[in-house]
Amino acid sequence: MPKTQPTTSNVGSASDTTRDPVRSADAQIGKVASLLGGLDAAPTRAQPAASSLLDSAELALENKLVQVRLGIASSLFAALLAKHAPTAHHSLRVALSCSAWAAMLGLSDGDEDCLEVAALLHDIGKIGVPDSILHKGAPLTSSEWEIMRSHPVIGERILSSAPAMTPVAKLVRSTHERWDGGGYPDRLVEDQIPMGSRLIAVCDAFVAMTESRPWRRTLSFDEAAGELRRCAGTQFDPELVNAFCAFVLPDLVTDSDPDAFLASRKPAQSI
Repeated sequence: MPKTQPTTSNVGSASDTTRDPVRSADAQIGKVASLLGGLDAAPTRAQPAASSLLDSAELALENKLVQVRLGIASSLFAALLAKHAPTAHHSLRVALSCSAWAAMLGLSDGDEDCLEVAALLHDIGKIGVPDSILHKGAPLTSSEWEIMRSHPVIGERILSSAPAMTPVAKLVRSTHERWDGGGYPDRLVEDQIPMGSRLIAVCDAFVAMTESRPWRRTLSFDEAAGELRRCAGTQFDPELVNAFCAFVLPDLVTDSDPDAFLASRKPAQSI
């Protein structure tokens, strides 16, 4: 792990599974369970000795919220997988990338958990986008893009229905904002955008560029990193782009091998 990484806080055989959609879905949900399993260990690994009844009550509440949040996240991911598997697979890769980044940052346990769950569910609002748009194998028209751009707000509404997911919902709403204020839905500028949303935006763009799309070629890691640098200061937080390329990219899990990354995580501990 690089020792010069800056501290950040306040994140506000494929033949069988591809032929059997149920087994394929189970396999993807299993990967999510492994990812989320690493999160529910967080309060345990950093659990201080309670010095008072108040400390004990606060810790118990935090642990309960984590359990609720992870259960909701797993269920929503399963729903997204059933709606549009490519979007779910993309979301999983974004979550894995954010998880690798979060491990290098000095985040609190709560901020790290929130970031990883928000990354996994950043596209959950696409549940409300028509299938004709989600499944279109060609570039979207301007009117279709207008509908697609509603998904962060839809995602926020879905997540906000559960009080434990309120911090996650805030991050999801802002994952498509731009550093220069040209994003959506709120046209936030620079530090107005929550830190967690800015982190997810960088990982989301990198993963998207290195994935296959019917209408364009897949970029190499170096080409995608070049695009991030080109858009630093306009689309993305320039400091985060520099940090991603310097510290995260060299150790990033490849697009085709999420299992290797998951296998490297410590076994989940019960709360």
